[in-house]
Amino acid sequence: MGKIVEFNIGEIQQFIAKWTKLRQLDIAFRTTVSNRTFDDEVPELQCNIENLRLRASHLTGRQFVRFTSHRLQKVELERLSGPLNQDLKSFLIAAAPSLVSLTIRSCPFRRQSMNEDYAIDLLMPQLCSLEELCVSGDLLTVQSIVMKGKGKSSSAMSKDLADALETTGWKAVTIKKLPGFMDENDFLMKQEAAEVAARRDIAFVFVPLPKSANPARVVSNADIYDFELSDAAMAKLDALDRGSNGAVTWNPINVE
Repeated sequence: MGKIVEFNIGEIQQFIAKWTKLRQLDIAFRTTVSNRTFDDEVPELQCNIENLRLRASHLTGRQFVRFTSHRLQKVELERLSGPLNQDLKSFLIAAAPSLVSLTIRSCPFRRQSMNEDYAIDLLMPQLCSLEELCVSGDLLTVQSIVMKGKGKSSSAMSKDLADALETTGWKAVTIKKLPGFMDENDFLMKQEAAEVAARRDIAFVFVPLPKSANPARVVSNADIYDFELSDAAMAKLDALDRGSNGAVTWNPINVE
């Protein structure tokens, strides 16, 4: 068996720099590979990548931005370290006209100050082709829902999910919340948001995800039967039922 050789990001970018017909790229590192190539040694990439997947990689902000292109359609980033929020902003600016799907999992993209706008929030008006957005972590706010489908000059602002759904251009929204399970404010927020979503025919799902490393919190998260909804609250929930008109797929009981 021949020797297995591992390359770092800089070396890979050197290899593919002039590969003009490259359209799909999937990079994953099982181990940390020493950086033997300096950024200055790598030319700008001439390939127009359409599908990009980067996993378990450490790279500089400049290396990350170098992967973007005006033809990018699908991007999946997982467990990346190194690039900052401003690098994600530069990446999205170049990809904005063509990007259809963006998935980011366990990638910090840290901001340099609390006042720095999240890149996804800021670029959402320009991501006019984006149809699918799946993000975990502190990378966006409700403004990414508000600003979907709005022009670059829009100044709409909101901190309320129901208001965001009132004007959003998204056709489906799924909210996953960590680590708390449910309280009265969560219920009221979900109720109002669900009413707006139903009226605007938006597929809306709120998924609570209890999670904790504290044994006491694990027990607390599992104790979900210590509250009772009032008759009025149940009536409002029942009123959301739209029957067959609210179905998102075919129902086998309706098949003759």
